[in-house]
Order: sequence, then C-alpha cells, then structure tokens
Amino acid sequence: LVPKSEGPLQDLNVPKTFAQDKIEKKVLPNGLIILARCDTKIPALSITVALSGGLAVENNDNNGISNFVARMLLNGTSKRKETDIKGAIESRGGEIGAFSGLNSYGYRDWQTTPSRHSGAP
Repeated sequence: LVPKSEGPLQDLNVPKTFAQDKIEKKVLPNGLIILARCDTKIPALSITVALSGGLAVENNDNNGISNFVARMLLNGTSKRKETDIKGAIESRGGEIGAFSGLNSYGYRDWQTTPSRHSGAP
C-alpha cells in the first residue's frame, strides 16, 4: 500500500510504478479483508492468503505453531486430498507453498498464463 507519508518513494525501496498502482480493498461480512491489485503487464496470477500470527505472537508453549498450521493448510481436506489441491494448480503451470513469518502465516499460489487455462480473455 502507498504510505501516508510524503517522503520520496526511493527511501521506501519500492518501485515507483508499483507504489502508485491502485489497490482495491473489500471487507466481507465475516470480516475477511481482501486486497487486490491488477497488473496487466504480465500474463500471470498471484494469490497470497495471509493470516495474523507468526513468531511475534508465539511463546515457549506454542513455539512453531504458525509454521505447523501454515504447512497443514496444504495437507488436504475431508473432500480433497493434498495431491488434488496441488495438482489443480501445478497442472496449469503454477506453484503453491506455505509460509510463516514474524507477524503472519499462510500460503501463496502463483500461476503463469492463467488465460490459457481458465478461459479468461
């Protein structure tokens, strides 16, 4: 997101074109916040699901729980196996992986040329 300060963008180490892009925000009825930015310069789709958590909220009793939960997000569900989830993305040239950090955890999905596979124009 574009910072509220008026300082020069080079101080933030953010490319000027990215910092000026419009980011749309929508809050769903359940409180989930969705941020979206459209970039038509490359034929790719990237999705990141980030949840509050991470090392900043862990303690000695639950150290590592964010990493564990992040990995479990990709282990499948009662209706879809891990191979079904990963296969649906990887068969389209994509990658999916989990992450955990200082203040968040979640997963990322990146797909090349989604229009070729999804029927999008």
